[in-house]
Amino acid sequence: MIVNILGPIFRDGQGHRATMVAWGHQLLAQTMNQILEQVTPETAAALIASLAQANGSSIDDYLHGILAQLAEAHGMGFDAYVQNLLLHRSARHQAEAVNFAEIDQLLDELSEGTEQVTPLPFDFSRADIYLDHS
Repeated sequence: MIVNILGPIFRDGQGHRATMVAWGHQLLAQTMNQILEQVTPETAAALIASLAQANGSSIDDYLHGILAQLAEAHGMGFDAYVQNLLLHRSARHQAEAVNFAEIDQLLDELSEGTEQVTPLPFDFSRADIYLDHS
């Protein structure tokens, strides 16, 4: 549908479909990001509950069905697919672990030799940086 609407805008005799498709993907990504920013655990749970109810099943059965379909689409058995999801999630959380002592040490190293530097005024702003560029 978006191709039919925006197609004439991006055609100049040669037909720049690739430009149109790239623009469409960018627009879709921006829209999805805006939507995802509004999703909270509570709204996600409410959506899943309403979808399960609309399908006449419990939340557990509904989610099991979705996972089974995803497992099949990936050519995996249900248990193997779920195990794979859990392994990836676990690895992602381990990679995100923060060592605050390391961060403090890095910040201390960055600040070495700056003891004599006078701090900026409290009301310092971006305008002060570009004062001579007006």
